[in-house]
Amino acid sequence: MALDPDESPGFLLWHVTLRWQRDMAAALAPLGLTHVQFVLLASAWWLNSRDQHPNQLTVARHAGTDVKMTSQVLRTLEASYGRAKRGSSRSACRSIR
Repeated sequence: MALDPDESPGFLLWHVTLRWQRDMAAALAPLGLTHVQFVLLASAWWLNSRDQHPNQLTVARHAGTDVKMTSQVLRTLEASYGRAKRGSSRSACRSIR
């Protein structure tokens, strides 16, 4: 016998996830950040606070995000907001501060 949608764990999880996403978007809107931007900034901050001098790859791994997408988001944060700083030398250009 099929479960009623309101009794299905997957369906309930879907609705909880939607609510959580809306709440996150609302909380971050005054800061002008998306949830992905916030997670990458938080990951970079956390790694920097432990003197790990992260680069795009370590930030992506820590956040569990795609490396290419991480690069694009960090580039946007750097160019548009000045919220991420990359290293000044060619070898350190992918380090995040």
